[in-house]
Amino acid sequence: MTIEGETRDYVGRFMPASSRVHELARAVASGGTGRALQAVPPADRDKVAHAAHHAFVTGFNTIALVSVAVAAVGSVAGYALVRSRDFVAAGGPAPAPAQA
Repeated sequence: MTIEGETRDYVGRFMPASSRVHELARAVASGGTGRALQAVPPADRDKVAHAAHHAFVTGFNTIALVSVAVAAVGSVAGYALVRSRDFVAAGGPAPAPAQA
């Protein structure tokens, strides 16, 4: 889920009748949280600020989990795809190449 979608859903819970929910979500997702808060009535600013914070944290959490999964798959694939004869034994010098 995107930050914009998360914000739209979260703000929509508090202001379901508002037609500005999509505009607020778009502004928050594009980094204009301060501008979006100025456009909101003072009574609803805390709700919108909380929704923006919640959306950012949820979006960042999703990105972090996907990154961990990609890193884990990459490390397993790297281990599985390297041939065992390509590893160098620790402590000994590298063998000299055979001359023909």
